[in-house]
Amino acid sequence: NEKHSKYMIRQTISYLLALTGIYAVAQNSNTMEPPSLEELTGDYVIMNYKEYEGVKLLADMKNMRMTSERATLTLSGFYMTGSEDFTAAYDPTDGTISIEAGTQLLGGESGFEQYIYLWDQDNEAVKTTPIKLLYQSDGSWKIDDAIVLMSGVEGGSLTPYYFSNGTVIRRANATTENVSYVGWGGEQEIYMESRPSYVEITNNRITVYNMLQKDQFGYGCSFTGTFTTDGRASFAPAVIGQANDYTYKVLAGCLYDDNENKPIEVTDAGTRSEGFVKGNIDIENGTLQIEPMAIWAGNADNGYVTLNSNRSYFEFIKSVKISFSPQGTSSIDKIIAADSEEPVAIEYFNLTGQKLPKSQARGLIIRRTTYNNGNYKNEKVIIK
Repeated sequence: NEKHSKYMIRQTISYLLALTGIYAVAQNSNTMEPPSLEELTGDYVIMNYKEYEGVKLLADMKNMRMTSERATLTLSGFYMTGSEDFTAAYDPTDGTISIEAGTQLLGGESGFEQYIYLWDQDNEAVKTTPIKLLYQSDGSWKIDDAIVLMSGVEGGSLTPYYFSNGTVIRRANATTENVSYVGWGGEQEIYMESRPSYVEITNNRITVYNMLQKDQFGYGCSFTGTFTTDGRASFAPAVIGQANDYTYKVLAGCLYDDNENKPIEVTDAGTRSEGFVKGNIDIENGTLQIEPMAIWAGNADNGYVTLNSNRSYFEFIKSVKISFSPQGTSSIDKIIAADSEEPVAIEYFNLTGQKLPKSQARGLIIRRTTYNNGNYKNEKVIIK
């Protein structure tokens, strides 16, 4: 169609200019009109943020669904697997989604109940005003206010539990399909999963949100990497959560036994690229294939996340295929040559592994430099 043809022309020009050293700027519009109520039906990814020592970080994410029928907007899976559907108000003039204070998210036969409210942090009390998700120019919905779940047993007192210190909802623009194995021998179970995801591409950097289900509650994980002009992608190991014994869950590449469907060692063990995951991306057709990886047990030591020496693991992911809409991702302004290595991001962490904004990076800290080919370098530095 005409829209796709215009996109392909822009994309081809971007590639040609990038290859000749001239950087192309994406022509995508920065302003999107709010959709009508009828247009809201579809799959979405909800991303919740929480504050740790004053720094707001992405805490969890999952897919949810909106359904519009008979002038009513219904949200399904807003909280977790098994959470109750509820209705919300929608204003098509400005795109605001309003959730009534005290909306019930969990209840029923278990006797355990949860209700959602805005939270007054100064007075440590719930607010009775609606929770309003404001429509953004990029087509997402956002709220910066703190939200809590008031939780308790039916008939008893309710106590607050933070839901988020900020929430973003984006319409899913991708689908992730994976084949995974859990357990060993005769007790091994195979999972063939599919879930709505969100792919974000900026320059030669790609992030997939809600890529894999990381726990029994339906929450997913994100994975960030880079790709080159020849379609090679590389992803750094990612911390995706904690296990019951408080070890970290680390998603990293692996060598594997094809017959027993289990990992036998992390990729490039002992090198700077230990645990990196490789893949192949086709921007034009919107596909990303990721090579085998595993969810390993790991530890934090002076800001560095390392895999357990016994190479224990929780899950073996044999294949991952992500199908995404090229028109629905962010801009691709510059493509990096395959044989170059240039820094693309610098991050700061304290010695316990907590990420710091640049303004708070003082004293003895860890500076992580990420390169365009997926490699990274950690250095202990002193910043005055």
